[in-house]
Amino acid sequence: RSEVHCTAKCLLGEPPLRARGHSFHTSLAEFESDSAAFPLQAISPAGETCGEGYAIGSHILASYIHLHFLSQPKLAENLMRAARNFRQSLPSTQELEP
Repeated sequence: RSEVHCTAKCLLGEPPLRARGHSFHTSLAEFESDSAAFPLQAISPAGETCGEGYAIGSHILASYIHLHFLSQPKLAENLMRAARNFRQSLPSTQELEP
């Protein structure tokens, strides 16, 4: 179990938003440019911290964290708002399947 902090604005929210979650996997990502930001930080029960997740632009967020949305209901609200805003930003002639 980890506590997750938003350290930068992303699809889930912005600092100082915090939530609980857990993760079973880790990996190392290396980027050739500064195009990726690491907007989340995970803190283990032992107090160990690590960067978690990465964002590319304003519409992509990837992470191994399994978030407990009831620990912070704003996460779901923010994610749904971001999805709605993205959909509304598309040209009206572009059809999306439900």
